[in-house]
Amino acid sequence: MLALIEAPRRLLVVAHLNPKKLGSLEQQFIDLAGALLRHGVTTHFVFSDAPVAVVAEGLVAAGATWEQIRFDRPLVGAAQLANIVRRYRPALVHIHFLRVLSPLVTAAGLGGAPVVVNDHMLLRPGPDGPRRWAKHAVARVCGAVVRRRVAVSKLVGRAVTQAEGVDPQIIRVIENGVDITRFTGIDQGSARLALGLPLGPARIIGCVSRMAPEKGVDAAIRAFARVAARRPDTRLVIAGDGDETPACRALARWLGVADRVRFLGLRDDVERIIAACDLMWVPSRVEAFGLAAAEAMAGARPVVATRAGALDEVIDHSHTGYLVPVDVTDELAAAALALLADPERAARMGRAGRARAAMRFGMDRFIHRVLSLYTEILPGWLK
Repeated sequence: MLALIEAPRRLLVVAHLNPKKLGSLEQQFIDLAGALLRHGVTTHFVFSDAPVAVVAEGLVAAGATWEQIRFDRPLVGAAQLANIVRRYRPALVHIHFLRVLSPLVTAAGLGGAPVVVNDHMLLRPGPDGPRRWAKHAVARVCGAVVRRRVAVSKLVGRAVTQAEGVDPQIIRVIENGVDITRFTGIDQGSARLALGLPLGPARIIGCVSRMAPEKGVDAAIRAFARVAARRPDTRLVIAGDGDETPACRALARWLGVADRVRFLGLRDDVERIIAACDLMWVPSRVEAFGLAAAEAMAGARPVVATRAGALDEVIDHSHTGYLVPVDVTDELAAAALALLADPERAARMGRAGRARAAMRFGMDRFIHRVLSLYTEILPGWLK
């Protein structure tokens, strides 16, 4: 076996992801590839679809390459990934959005390189008993090639241990990173003008989310109907796409607020959307981390979010925003109304949120922690 110092300076990133926008996760990949290049390491990405132009340009500028495989057909995808591993000969493989039970994880380790699995979702342990322990045994066999597990929150780290029996000693918590500079210095008026939103005294609440049941966008629309009844000057802006979009549009019509709710669809300019708003809602029912909350804080906007999953790790309640119970739309509305009625408090919370985001979730800190993990696994690998 080659000495670690002689390991090929190549990283393979396997991400069951369609990079169809420039969000913070895609920015993490671009910035990581750029940082690795400065350390003499090249990065090759494997996606489910080719990245859109803005993401592709960022990856090219970072010296990275990419290709697609069939994640929707795991055995086919595993064969394709095995071929990539043989061809590319990475020193390390970092996998995102795949369960350790996937045949693609096994294929990733066929070349002998250590494998890191990044857990972005909450795993459910299921009931205690023989089936659970059998699942743990299978996970240990399938995860034999995995050197480290990376959890995006402490909650996810605990869930990995409970659901798969993973030794906590191999779990590292590395929270998602946000490029704070991207969310800085954007004028609210110009942001509203660019988005075609009302200027002047109108107050705008934002919600940036994938349109899926677990994200609770329908709860935000129900809460907004309560806010609009008290504050006719308010608007709700929703950015994101997904299967729930038609149902959410229909709900806004049924509640009589369709003329005050804007559906922007999938956007690359989340920083402009946040700047245009006075506060942000994160009404999730399940949340492994809460990237939308971290982005809102980076944009100096107070956040009203649910106590779902790891959101209480992101938001400092009553300091950077408010946490309310899941699906209690009265409280979601009440917290928003309180902030709209007290702009000074909202601004204070926004400033505190930006400071917390810079300290806890800044991209430089994220990159440093990932590179430290790689060095822990392969001492001397980075120049």
